[in-house]
Amino acid sequence: VNIVFWRSQVNTIIGYRVASLANDPTQDTIHFVDESLTDTEIANNETLYTQGGAILENIAPPPAMIMWVNNNRAWLIDSENPETNIEYTKTAAIGYGVSFSTGQLELVIDSKGGRITGASPMDEKTVIFKESAVGYFIGDGANDAGQNSMITNLPFVPSDTGCVNSGSVVLFPDGILFKSPKGIYILTRGLQVFYFGMDVEAYNSQDVTSAQITWTTSQIRLLTSSGYSLLYDYIFKQWSIFTNHEGYSGDVWNNLYVYARSDGKIYLENPSNFLDGASAFRLSATTAWLKAASIQNFQRIRRAMLLGDYQGASQHGVQISAFYDWNSTPESVVPYFFDGL
Repeated sequence: VNIVFWRSQVNTIIGYRVASLANDPTQDTIHFVDESLTDTEIANNETLYTQGGAILENIAPPPAMIMWVNNNRAWLIDSENPETNIEYTKTAAIGYGVSFSTGQLELVIDSKGGRITGASPMDEKTVIFKESAVGYFIGDGANDAGQNSMITNLPFVPSDTGCVNSGSVVLFPDGILFKSPKGIYILTRGLQVFYFGMDVEAYNSQDVTSAQITWTTSQIRLLTSSGYSLLYDYIFKQWSIFTNHEGYSGDVWNNLYVYARSDGKIYLENPSNFLDGASAFRLSATTAWLKAASIQNFQRIRRAMLLGDYQGASQHGVQISAFYDWNSTPESVVPYFFDGL
């Protein structure tokens, strides 16, 4: 931490930077005597950024657990006023730190719907998720002088639910996916809210800790703190689950998925190594029930074929199980086979 000194020239009010001293945390006071520079010598020095009221004073933000970036600013939810207060920074500029001005650069919204539990930009909108409501605003905040805010009022979209936590919110081509108290929902780009996770509703009780869209695939990965993590492929419109894949946080780093496991370890995806650490895992695919015809027009399925890329006998086997009449126990199992045998 540096202590910076500013001084005006005689009979003026413009502050010029004259010195910067490193703070000494072992001392209660720091002494500085301003006598080395004349008024003429400081004339070309940096002027105080708040000079003349052109820029708001930098004021540290309140505590926050939810933050996002949009319109060249950082935005956060005030944890001390989580139902209503959104703080945002001045516009970011090269060579300057990201600066809040709490109490000046802020948006106060309706308390309807309870606490703010998540947020995400989408097109020209910023979507705000609350415990039991979903709203949005359009436009950018005030300039660095605290003037000319273009933010509209926050209308709420028709919805019978809200968001459980900010970690479940993720933007993808179809809209914003989020975890609600009722399961996984989506807010479409047309601002419609509907149930999206019917195929994985058996896992609605699980806690989603992170939602990430991977850059090199068409996958959304929903990390959970325990149980099964969920995967949605938005090209094929299909859900699947990951076993042995629990954690507290996830992200995309250098185009690769990385997550912090529940045991404290950090796992980084390796696209050429299909292992969980050093352990192999199996891929399981289950079809829907195949109803060839009604009972009065009895039919048999004589042949079923799989399409895929064969990796070789040393690392690739396939096992097929057949189930009949909605029975959860397989009636027949074809053991591992290789090279078409």
